Amino acid sequence: MLSEGNKKQEDVTCFGMRFPGQWKHLGGLRVSPYTCDFGAMWLQIRATVRITDRSGQVFETITDKAMNNATNVSETNLIWKWTTECSPQSIPGRCS
Repeated sequence: MLSEGNKKQEDVTCFGMRFPGQWKHLGGLRVSPYTCDFGAMWLQIRATVRITDRSGQVFETITDKAMNNATNVSETNLIWKWTTECSPQSIPGRCS
């Protein structure tokens, strides 16, 4: 895909969803879904995101407790999809 888009590896731009600042320990961290611009094609990557605290307790929903205590994020079950169009649902405001 790099050669088709006339890009070098360092020219590929990827975007991911970002935890907002309300997340005490995770604010600013990027997680799935990701979208990467290869020029000729877009790569979309989705994953199962798991959020836990220091002791390994899983947070299933977004609550004040989760935002204050979550310290770890893991991503599993990655699904890669090539497409000719950027998906605004993946990364709002990043598709031109």
